[in-house]
Amino acid sequence: RFITLEGGFYGIVGDDGHYYDPTNLSQELQEDGTRVRFTAERRDVASAHMWGQVVELVEIERISD
Repeated sequence: RFITLEGGFYGIVGDDGHYYDPTNLSQELQEDGTRVRFTAERRDVASAHMWGQVVELVEIERISD
C-alpha cells in the first residue's frame, strides 16, 4: 500500500492487521493492491516514516487474490 506520510512510501499491511515498513521492497512490487507472501527480519531502528514495524525482507513473492 502506498502511504502518503513523509513524502510517500510503500508499506505492507498484513492480513493480521499489522503494518510493516520494509527497507528493501523491490520496485516491481511497489504498486497499490499487490498481494504478497513474505518472510522478514525485524529491525530495531528508527524510521522517518513512523509507520509500522521496520523489517528487512528475506523472501517475498507476489500472490493472486
